[in-house]
Amino acid sequence: VISNETWIFDFNDGPKGTWTKYKGITSPSPRTGHSMAGISNTKKVLLFGGYLGVIPWSSDETWTYKYGMNATNGTYISEPFDTGSNSSFYSISRSASIPTGTQLRIQLRTALDKDDLNKKPFVGPDGKTFTYYTTAVAEIWLGHNGDRWVQYKVVFNKTNISISPSLKDITITYNCLPNTIILGPANGEILTTNKPTFDWIFEDYDSDQQKAFHLMIDDELNFINVEFNTSEQLTAEQQWVFPTGTSYTEIPDGSWYWKVRTQDSDGAWTKFSSSRIIIIDAHAPSSSLKTPINNGFYNYLSEISGTANDPTNGTGLDKVEIAIKRLSDDYYWNGSAWMSTESWLLTNGGAEWTYNTRDIFWTSGSQYSVESRATDFAANVEVPESKNLFTIDMDSPTSTINTPLDNRWFNSVNLITGNAEDTGGSSIDEVKIFIKCLDNNNYWDTNDWSLGIRWLDTSGTEQWSYNASEVQWITGNEYSIFSQAIDHSGNLEQNSSNISFKYDAIAPEQLKIHINHDDEYTTTNAVNLSVYALDIDSGISEMSFSSDGVTWTDWEKFGPTKEFELSEGDGEKTIYFRVNDKAGNIAQKNDTIILDTKPPHSIKIIINDGEKETESIDVELDLEALDDTSGVYQMAFSSDAMIWSDWEDFKVMKSYKLSIGNGEKIIYFKVSDLVGNIAEPVFASIILNITEPIVDSDNDGYPDDI
Repeated sequence: VISNETWIFDFNDGPKGTWTKYKGITSPSPRTGHSMAGISNTKKVLLFGGYLGVIPWSSDETWTYKYGMNATNGTYISEPFDTGSNSSFYSISRSASIPTGTQLRIQLRTALDKDDLNKKPFVGPDGKTFTYYTTAVAEIWLGHNGDRWVQYKVVFNKTNISISPSLKDITITYNCLPNTIILGPANGEILTTNKPTFDWIFEDYDSDQQKAFHLMIDDELNFINVEFNTSEQLTAEQQWVFPTGTSYTEIPDGSWYWKVRTQDSDGAWTKFSSSRIIIIDAHAPSSSLKTPINNGFYNYLSEISGTANDPTNGTGLDKVEIAIKRLSDDYYWNGSAWMSTESWLLTNGGAEWTYNTRDIFWTSGSQYSVESRATDFAANVEVPESKNLFTIDMDSPTSTINTPLDNRWFNSVNLITGNAEDTGGSSIDEVKIFIKCLDNNNYWDTNDWSLGIRWLDTSGTEQWSYNASEVQWITGNEYSIFSQAIDHSGNLEQNSSNISFKYDAIAPEQLKIHINHDDEYTTTNAVNLSVYALDIDSGISEMSFSSDGVTWTDWEKFGPTKEFELSEGDGEKTIYFRVNDKAGNIAQKNDTIILDTKPPHSIKIIINDGEKETESIDVELDLEALDDTSGVYQMAFSSDAMIWSDWEDFKVMKSYKLSIGNGEKIIYFKVSDLVGNIAEPVFASIILNITEPIVDSDNDGYPDDI
């Protein structure tokens, strides 16, 4: 048998010396044929070479052994000792003989695990490596409490090699600490309550019941400023429910560390358990919709999108779902068809999410609702508070142009109006028009005419209008107006409404009116008019007449002649004549004529200054007559009011011969005005009394010399 034992021989131990087996060093392997010698004054032995096992295997190793025979210092390290549980170490005592001039000192080291024991330094009663327990009985440093394995080291010193201290035994007193087995919340567990319950199991080798516990919760692993601290609770309860009605009512959402320690009936506290992390998330995330907007209208909806957010310190978004409902029958889209049961669809993304709706079978004119709900990693599910309503409208709207009228002439177009209608349910959003000049193919662009279509915005929707007062219309040109309606879903009118019209802003010219062929006077109210007008653009359309320029006859088709009735009352009469062209331009002209329907008045005849008798057939007549209009024009005389003299110019004096034969003579007198109105005759009388005979051979009633 080959052995690698090492033995030390002590020459100073009695007259014969003693051999001691040494276990504390690593020995060279067994060999033969080696060389070994002691080195004087060094307490060392040097070994070189030798054969190892079967020859010829040889070694060129060199070993040095330092021996301690007659040493003045020594060290003894005990075997590791298992207390069986985490323990509180109270005292260390020794049974030893320590002669004068010698010294015996002790240090301890402890650890939770045996494997960790060699990693710990030996320390004294204050936890330092250079201090020692030197008294027979001493309290053990508190820093060892909670450990399970213990080992001691004894160091001795002597000044006389023949005198040495003697150690018989070491006694270490301890109490097995209780063991706290954490049940929950588990490390890393996610909780959906702000008032969690903490559970553990109390175990102890030398105690039957828990005496107290102490639990702490903090948002930092080092527990410097502890947020929630139960302090020492004297209770056997192995559970703590987060209390209400205290200074703190809940643990906010976030990551928290907690640990607990327990006390046994002997009053021994365990160390705090290792910190457990828990994540509290008691608040559901939230989501909102971006598209479709609430009460929006769409002709095509390729995706539904939105945002989602988990509150600060939450566990984060897990998913976002949506529910799409058709309001006409309360059916839900399940990803492939419309069904009566509610269906939630998984979206793509998180904080920014989308759902592809290209394959959904939309019905034009139908209204839909969509709502979203978010779920976090704590399984908190949002309860949607609202939903967005929207309408799918794939039908095109229509529009019509009311003014200007189609295929007409206009002299001004200040306002273009029309109607629009949408049957798809989204209603009219806007109506646009363009105005084209057909003579040069230019388009109005709000400032000028230019090439290329220019769509113009109108005001209103179902009833729309465009202010065209700034449009530079050109007389004689023809224009087209196109309208296009757009609904709130973005559908464009497919066949735009359009009208055409011509523009004429120049009034008719060369107006003429002639009353009774330009007579100056008329004796009747009924007159004949000859009229004329010219319009080279749209053409003459209608005519109308007035006696005062205010009240007009109804418009009538234009013609070259017209019978017209003058207003009552003699005097100058004005007839107003107006015409319009097909564009509505109006021109006016007037002419005058004097109406004289009354004969002269205030007619008087005086014979010989009013004498009653005369002896001569020659008399002088004083005549008077007035006419307010055309004036007194002619006069005539008669002796019997039947046979009258020829008309002659009116004079205020007249020489007149009476008929022969004495007796009363009557002279009748009548006048006419310029237009031939004859007044009723007046008369005067005188008595002819002639004493001389009068010869009337021709029997004409007058003397022969007449």
